[in-house]
Amino acid sequence: MNKVSSPAAAPKKHGKLRNAFSTVVNAGKRFMSDRCPMMAASVGFYSAFSLAPTLLMVLAVAGWFFGEDAARGRLFEQVRGIMGKDAAEAMQTIVEHAHRASGSGIAAVVSVVLLIIGASATFTSLNTALDVVLEAEKNVKSKGSITWLVRTRLVS
Repeated sequence: MNKVSSPAAAPKKHGKLRNAFSTVVNAGKRFMSDRCPMMAASVGFYSAFSLAPTLLMVLAVAGWFFGEDAARGRLFEQVRGIMGKDAAEAMQTIVEHAHRASGSGIAAVVSVVLLIIGASATFTSLNTALDVVLEAEKNVKSKGSITWLVRTRLVS
């Protein structure tokens, strides 16, 4: 007995393939219309900008509880496990150079200010990206005031 495929089976296969292709194309269009690559670059830039001061603060706080060497070893062990040996070594180098360059007085104040600016910019950028992608409702409050800017940064 020869097995003959039914004519109805062919359109089902083509229909599923067409639906899958249509879904992929629509996702790509939506990805580009939401400006996802630009927003990802923004979050990445601000994250890199605040990486060294953030690592120093994390190590300082963890060092109070566990000791500086233990905190440093544990942090870089975690980074090595998640991101690999090269990333852990790069972060160690960043921390060593930043720690060597950190001083007291004006340098410390400038470092803290840059940390606050970089971290708040990172979270604000991430918040904006998520609002666009998830189509959050627009806030109609006055966006021109300094208090609105500070409040938004703190909330982020």
